[in-house]
Amino acid sequence: MLPVLEDYMRLGQGALSLTNLGRFLIPEEKFVLMDKFYSLVRQEVERHRQSFDPTDIRDFIDLYIKVTREGQDPEIYTEWNVFRIIVDLYMAGTDTTANTFRWSLVHMVNHPDVQKGVQQEIDQVIGQGRVAKMEDKARMPFTEATILEVFRMSTVVPFGIAHATSETTILDGYTIPKDTVVLGHFYRVFHDKNNFEEPYKFKPERWLDGDGKVIKSDKMVPFSIGPRVCLGKGLAEMESFIFFTTLLQNFTFKVPEGENPPSEVEGLNTSTFAPYDYRVRAVRR
Repeated sequence: MLPVLEDYMRLGQGALSLTNLGRFLIPEEKFVLMDKFYSLVRQEVERHRQSFDPTDIRDFIDLYIKVTREGQDPEIYTEWNVFRIIVDLYMAGTDTTANTFRWSLVHMVNHPDVQKGVQQEIDQVIGQGRVAKMEDKARMPFTEATILEVFRMSTVVPFGIAHATSETTILDGYTIPKDTVVLGHFYRVFHDKNNFEEPYKFKPERWLDGDGKVIKSDKMVPFSIGPRVCLGKGLAEMESFIFFTTLLQNFTFKVPEGENPPSEVEGLNTSTFAPYDYRVRAVRR
């Protein structure tokens, strides 16, 4: 499923796809890939049905089959809804996370001093004898600051998810009618010099105070804000810390000899914001 999803996401048009014009510019291949993805989901659901055991609930699909067979809320637990939830889990929880790690390696090979600082903190707090766990995060402020700077510098969903006004409202003198699609330009927020000094420079230290503790900022909203904040925020933050820490615990990442480091600013802005393809060397520590 993942290769199909990645191809699908790379065919996006960014915020343009949410406009009336954008609907006419979507490549035909994107519809083909989505049909293929739905077909793969249907096949997986059918495999679960064939091997279903009500005493051994293995995953989300098993739970869905269980509640449908029990007749719980049949208007909610429909096959279409479970397809949509699975698609949402994949689309919102895989490509975004993968691109976050792609960007994190971009920044690490461009800033070996930062990479070394994270590794020193890993060695002091975790060592090499075990894997990272979320309880370690509170004792690793420089690592957390580095991840925050990746989120800020290279936000993978620059416009967030589309929202809509529930009623007509006035903002800064402009009237926004009810049911208007609204997007938050998070990339602009994160790269506005009024919010962050030298916004196009990768500086994890901006997130640390004089005592070395992590600074919180109301301008840091990579998962949106308000009651419609990203549902996967907690999971994404956990994955980012565990995966990033595990990578740098085991490897040092370098630019291959004779090659230029990848750009920290330029990337491919489709459904998500991804770096252009690049190569790195992973050297076992």
